Parts: sequence; C-alpha cells; structure tokens
Amino acid sequence: MKDGKRLELQGEKIEGMKYRPLPDFPSEYSDELIELSEEEDEKEVCSSSKKKNYVTGLLFNREVHFKNPVAIPEMVFGNAAEFRELIRHYALKTRKSLKFVKNDKWKVRVKCVQEDCTFSVFCSSVGKSNDLAIKTMVEEHPCGNSMKIDMVKVKFLARKYINKIRRQPKKFLKNFIGDIYDDLIIEISVTTTWRAIKATGYLLYGNENQQFVRLWSYAKELLDTMPRSTVITKLHE
Repeated sequence: MKDGKRLELQGEKIEGMKYRPLPDFPSEYSDELIELSEEEDEKEVCSSSKKKNYVTGLLFNREVHFKNPVAIPEMVFGNAAEFRELIRHYALKTRKSLKFVKNDKWKVRVKCVQEDCTFSVFCSSVGKSNDLAIKTMVEEHPCGNSMKIDMVKVKFLARKYINKIRRQPKKFLKNFIGDIYDDLIIEISVTTTWRAIKATGYLLYGNENQQFVRLWSYAKELLDTMPRSTVITKLHE
C-alpha cells in the first residue's frame, strides 16, 4: 500500500474481552479493493487467494468500546448497526469527519470526507453467519481535526442523552447546546438540537398514538382490578 499502512490483528488477546472463532474470509485485499465501485463491490472481488483458517475475532462490547472506541481488523459485530454506532463514536474521539460510502445490511465501507485521504474501513458479513467483521482498514489519516462531525445525527444525540433528559428534563434542555459542546466539543445547529430533543421525547414517551393506546390499557387494568368501578376518559382539546 503506497499511502497508508494496512493493519492486521496479530492474534494477541485482550484480557477480559470475549472472542469467538470465525469462518474463513480473505485476510488480504488488493489496493484496488479500497477503490472499488459499488457494482464491483457487490461482486466482492478479491485479488488474493490467501485464507485464514478460523481466525479469532474480538467481539464488539458496547459498554467497553463506546467508552474507548477503536476499530480493529477482524473485530466482530452482531449486525451493521453496531459497527455504524462504533464508527460514530470513533469519529467523535478522533475529531475526524467520516462518511459511509457503502451502507447496507451486510456491507459497510467508511472513508474520510476528504476525497484525497486514504483512511478507509471495510466491514462485511462473515461466512453464512449473521455476524459482520472488519475485513480491511487503512489507518493513515493525515487530515486535521474538525469541529463539525457529520456522523453525529439526531438519533445519535437522542440515544446518548436520553438518561440525562429523563433525570432532569427542564434543567438539561435549557442548556442542551452548551452541554453537547462541553461533552463532545462539536458544533451543532439549533434545528438539529430541537430535533434531537423531540426524538428523545419519542424514545421516552412514544408518540401520541402510542400514549393513547397506553391510556386505554391503563383504564382496562383499573376495571380488571376493581370491577365495580367506573373509568371515564376524556379528550382534552
């Protein structure tokens, strides 16, 4: 590789982490694979015929790897959503602006937003299992740090701050933008902030239809508990 170094796991296990045997998958990819078009990518072209027999992959651990997000070749994920979430945390940690150039259920490719940057991570399915693993990674990333991380979306913020909003909703919402800046050192728009607040409310309480269903369920529970009672529900306009 001319412009970057390709990393491979050396079989060194981390104490306290869980590992599992993986089916065979190509351990070396040609330089051309990094630059494949989507049409070629669908064919999973690989110029190397070398195989690894039952390599040991580090299992993704949400509690551990979200606190210290690292992308390691052959790290194993239960689904693509876990990998995408790790990459978002990784982008925040490294202060790099990344993008998904391939993003579906079984294949996810990540690159830097700068077209001339060589940084790349490719994660795809392993054998016939439902797992995905990081197949290749070009770690070289000379781009400068960014205050705007494109991968920080509304849903990401909603999930990240849901517990704080649940405990102190009024106090936290008042200083939401400032708290996000202090915690993540990133800039977000007012529109994104309010959309994140709305999304958090949806996660906590559901939408209006869900709340209405819960109201009737509660009324039924009261009648089942106290059969001779009368429960009246009114629509507040």
